[in-house]
Amino acid sequence: MSDLAGLQREALAMLLEFDRICRHHGIAYQLAAGSLLGAARHGGFVPWDDDIDVCLRRAAYERFLAVAPAELSPSYRLLHNGTEPGCGFLYCKIVSRGEGEANSPAFVDVFPFDGVESGRFLAGLQMWTAFILMQMLFLRQIVPAPASPAPWRMRRLVRRALTWIVARQDPHRLARWLERVARWHEGRPTGHIACLVSGRLRYCQIRAERDFDDCIEAAFEGHDFPVPRRFDTVLRRLYGDWRVPLPVEKRQPHHQIVKSDPP
Repeated sequence: MSDLAGLQREALAMLLEFDRICRHHGIAYQLAAGSLLGAARHGGFVPWDDDIDVCLRRAAYERFLAVAPAELSPSYRLLHNGTEPGCGFLYCKIVSRGEGEANSPAFVDVFPFDGVESGRFLAGLQMWTAFILMQMLFLRQIVPAPASPAPWRMRRLVRRALTWIVARQDPHRLARWLERVARWHEGRPTGHIACLVSGRLRYCQIRAERDFDDCIEAAFEGHDFPVPRRFDTVLRRLYGDWRVPLPVEKRQPHHQIVKSDPP
């Protein structure tokens, strides 16, 4: 599969399968990040987006991981640190089995949200600790891409320094540390939750628990999926003025699976 439209169709099929399982078992989830933006602004995919993002509270996430292997379509599988310890992330992906015509680069990211400290300083400390551990895990397990010709020389130097520092770290130990930081408050209310294992600091999306749980249905490619009732607040935290699309020259799939012409 090389065209963006085909990739989006396959990702939508994965989302429908995920939605079917969650609704059957009463597992609450919602569209997140670029998929939430697409639902709010386009009624479907952001035209140049190449994946789907959903999120759940930690307990719901664990329930999904428990029931999905037996119910997921044979065309798909779950990919996460629990099934493949070397995969390099602590959230879950729904991916293709990679067999025959089902071999597709499409995927759905499934992010867990965990409780965070109540005070701003402590919440920030927990978030930054998780973020640094996540970056260390990425650098330890994933070969860095060749240096970009872009003029961010200091960023490249910092990345190389971090790569050298973590080169001898045990990735399994880093994953355990990150898991502990993310799930520090599991089982007790904190008032606020965040995605601490996404690998992108701005996607941490710290939110009040009551707001996260308050959802409505929104159209996405002709189907209805849950989104936060206060989606405007969530999207403004992520993207600023989310109603204004990116400049034409930046309208490209960000996973570099396929390339598209700007709409």
